[in-house]
Amino acid sequence: MYYNNKINVNLLGYTVSTSTASARAEVSLYIYPYLKNEIPRLMSLRTGPQQPHINKGIVDASPIILPPDEILQRYYKNVDALFEKIYNVAFQNRDLIQLRDWLLPMLMNGQITVK
Repeated sequence: MYYNNKINVNLLGYTVSTSTASARAEVSLYIYPYLKNEIPRLMSLRTGPQQPHINKGIVDASPIILPPDEILQRYYKNVDALFEKIYNVAFQNRDLIQLRDWLLPMLMNGQITVK
């Protein structure tokens, strides 16, 4: 989701091609909440019968207001720690899911027990 001021939407279950969408690194965290809210609308506008995709024209037609750099810097000062926490929790969840998927079958077939 967040790493060195870049968005990883794969953690959300979506893939963004660089030919479809890109953002300057310094504004990506500002755009992330907007994109997260826009995904359902954009998904409803997908085209393509075999491999539905969101084309560049749809993304280009989605308006977003970018504030001046000084306002972006104040925004980041307030949200950087929050995004870092979101990022860390997402990776902790991934690790816990892997651990659960490894332990649960062994627990169910009696290879391990809980005391």
